[in-house]
Amino acid sequence: MDFYSEEHPSITWKVDEPIADLSERLAWSIAVRRRDPWELDTFLRMLKEYGSCTVVLEDPKGEVIYYPCHLSMHELAMGNAA
Repeated sequence: MDFYSEEHPSITWKVDEPIADLSERLAWSIAVRRRDPWELDTFLRMLKEYGSCTVVLEDPKGEVIYYPCHLSMHELAMGNAA
């Protein structure tokens, strides 16, 4: 796990497929479907704890897409997060 700062963590997920020619939405869909349950749990736990987390998606060619994910303060306060 990489951190941009202590307040805003990031996670790097590697995928086997080249992502350069994919839409960001399709690349995200592929990445999420290929995660192990513990990886998704870690992501959701980080969102709940910090309110934000950037997922860095990296393919074998080194292409990278950044997905900043955030929860609103209302969602955190209401306990509806993850």
